Amino acid sequence: MPKKGKKQYSFPILKKKEIVKCMKELQISITENDLKDPREETCKLMYASVLEKLMGVNVMSKQIPYDKLSIFEFPSLHEQSLISVRLICEMIKFMQKAGVEDFNISDLISPQSNSTIRNLSAIINFARWREQKYQIFMDRKQELHRLDQQLKCIIAENKKCADVFVQINAQN
Repeated sequence: MPKKGKKQYSFPILKKKEIVKCMKELQISITENDLKDPREETCKLMYASVLEKLMGVNVMSKQIPYDKLSIFEFPSLHEQSLISVRLICEMIKFMQKAGVEDFNISDLISPQSNSTIRNLSAIINFARWREQKYQIFMDRKQELHRLDQQLKCIIAENKKCADVFVQINAQN
């Protein structure tokens, strides 16, 4: 029976060592100390790397359209804040898909150890799920390719038989 006051998630909360190991497999470098005492810049870079590796979204280097910047009197002063806003928006969408409904800006600018561990556990669970589904997809894709090749052979054989049939009928 769950403890009172302890929120249940659809994913397991991992130990720090396992999180560090799994993030290393994702080629995202963090330490146990980053989990014990998370810092704003470390979390921003880590979450940006997660978006890039798992979703193909590069929020840190994406160009900001001029028309968006032109609304500001001094556009260069706002480039970094717009990148941060994009990061939080993309992370909120991603974390909802990963099973964390309450991810917010404080997870970036004043991260707490427990919420960072929870967030990374959700991310790792999502990555594992995606890898499993990706393997199923690739197996199905290979099977589809094999069946497509088989169909092409059958169609070619059918055409040969039809041509022979037409020649035999023409001779009679």
